[in-house]
Amino acid sequence: MARVVRSLVVVSLCSLLTNLAFRHKLAPIDRDENVPATITSTEAEELIKLLPVTKDLRTKGMDVKWDVQAVPTMNNQDYYFFWIYNATAQKERDIGSISVGNYAVNKHTADVRAWQVSHDVSYGDDGVLVTANELERLQEELRRRHGIDSTVIQRYRSAHLTKRIIPREAAQSAVRLPITERSKNTAEVSC
Repeated sequence: MARVVRSLVVVSLCSLLTNLAFRHKLAPIDRDENVPATITSTEAEELIKLLPVTKDLRTKGMDVKWDVQAVPTMNNQDYYFFWIYNATAQKERDIGSISVGNYAVNKHTADVRAWQVSHDVSYGDDGVLVTANELERLQEELRRRHGIDSTVIQRYRSAHLTKRIIPREAAQSAVRLPITERSKNTAEVSC
């Protein structure tokens, strides 16, 4: 009887270990707990290197550089902000603009947006989503590495670039101040 019980225990343990090993192979790979859920600024720079505009200038022999900037009026919690410039034109003291553009990389989704520095940004213009084959491949790799799934992308993709959003309709519908007195004698007024 003891031999039968022992055999059943051994068979049960073997079966249990086999099932656990097989289940481990089928289970999705969990993200490493040491890897942050947001991409790093270095990884964001790798995305900037793959932008069509930077690649195009490099193929023309230009030296392209960028600065990561914390912009006080912008959403630095969710984005890395980059100013990209033509270092070759800067060295040659080109009289034209050395600025290539401004780009924001979403820390949670690895999305890249081109944005203009203007008053429209505070009205909610969040820039154009940049797409390119090599860029999308690296974005997918970063998302896989950081465990960024479709729910995270859906949650953070619509994060505004600015800290404070003023809807365009509200910004343009300001109440005019009343004018209490209009001057009819303007001959003596100078600018």
